[in-house]
Amino acid sequence: MDGAGVHREAADDRPRGRAGAVGHALRTDWGLALWILANLGIAALALFKPLLPATRGYIAASLEWWAGEPLYDSATPLLHLPASAILFSPFAWLPPVAADQVWRLLSAAVLTLAVYRAARLLRPDDGGRVAQHVLALAIPAATLDLLLGHWELITLGVLLHAAVDVAMRHDGRGGLMLALATALNPAALVPAVLLGVACPRVLPWLLVGLAAVLLGPFLHADPAYVARQYAELLAALPQAAGGFDLAAALDALGWTYASMAGVRVAAALAALAAAALAYRRLDRPSAAFVALMAGTLWVLLFDPRTTGGTYVALAVLAGLAAFVEYARRPRSALPVLLGALALALGIHLLGDWINRPTQGWLRQALALGFGGYVAAVIASARPLADPPPEPVHVHTWWPNRVTAVLCALVVPAYGLYRMATAASLRTRLSSFDTTDFLILVVSLNVLAFALVTAAGPVLAWMRGRRT
Repeated sequence: MDGAGVHREAADDRPRGRAGAVGHALRTDWGLALWILANLGIAALALFKPLLPATRGYIAASLEWWAGEPLYDSATPLLHLPASAILFSPFAWLPPVAADQVWRLLSAAVLTLAVYRAARLLRPDDGGRVAQHVLALAIPAATLDLLLGHWELITLGVLLHAAVDVAMRHDGRGGLMLALATALNPAALVPAVLLGVACPRVLPWLLVGLAAVLLGPFLHADPAYVARQYAELLAALPQAAGGFDLAAALDALGWTYASMAGVRVAAALAALAAAALAYRRLDRPSAAFVALMAGTLWVLLFDPRTTGGTYVALAVLAGLAAFVEYARRPRSALPVLLGALALALGIHLLGDWINRPTQGWLRQALALGFGGYVAAVIASARPLADPPPEPVHVHTWWPNRVTAVLCALVVPAYGLYRMATAASLRTRLSSFDTTDFLILVVSLNVLAFALVTAAGPVLAWMRGRRT
């Protein structure tokens, strides 16, 4: 064949015009296209379907917070930390319809980026294609959260980002992201703690982040109001027992409340043991994702606040596991079973003829089956990231250790100063202004942290890079 013929044949393989380019993109990225179309379709459906989105409750909680009104005294209280009301404040200032759509877009975008990062970590040879296929598998399970705008979708995205950061030894960012996930949804505390057990270097950062999540709301103009909200949240927690989980299902068999609580505690101890074994037997990326899987399973099976939309987390994790196993054994039945599990978690789309409340055990059974897969990964000590990423050089953390010590010394130093300048014990107590004290402590901590992390070498150290 002459040169002209070769050139003509190569030209025929190229997409012709914009229509050809779009067709080529749909053929190569069909999973991502399906995910985007599903999001757009649900966004359009939300404008006309007579359902009250969950974002209206988030808007009300944010407005009540800034107005100093009770958050948890309603018949159906929003059982989230006060930090979630603060985080949702920018959306509360938008019109309700706009807030609903922007929140839905943000949640989907955070989850999409997280799935791509996780896929590239676990399958560095084909991460982009794996990510779009995982998103396509998760569409049935994600429809409910996308339609109603629940916190679970964006929480899953933040947890996945945190797991990737922890796997790549970005301990500071990973720990703070885990704390952010807890601020978005308290149920994320279980996976966060298990990730801390599986990767102990994350624990100091997680504790710092959780302290900020719990103490930050006290910067409110009325700290006593914040204390009352925490007390009302603890009092409202028993109202969360209306969900469906395995422990609650035992109630139908005549089990007592103490027995059900014992089941939940035993499951929590088993999850902690799984995370500890993952730390001992697996490489760091595998341990991080196994801990995330174990924490997700505990929330799905033993948290009484679990709803149908929560299962999107298991669908995404099962999809990632399916393609990890497919890379090892393409002809095995395990990848097919994991992919089918991810699809089956969207069983609510099939209608009441199969998704009746009396058949709520179906998804719990699927979750138990995935728990068997997690146990097999730990028992066989095989890595999920194949091949595992090369270890990243981590610098010593003495600059941030010094900063943490200086920040911690601010509290006793300020207390000693107030005691030294007061004439009597009564004067010392009366001159103690809680609001001024909190503002000073938080400001100095933030300033010290900013001064240290603004330096290039320290910032590179936090990201696990060489300097």
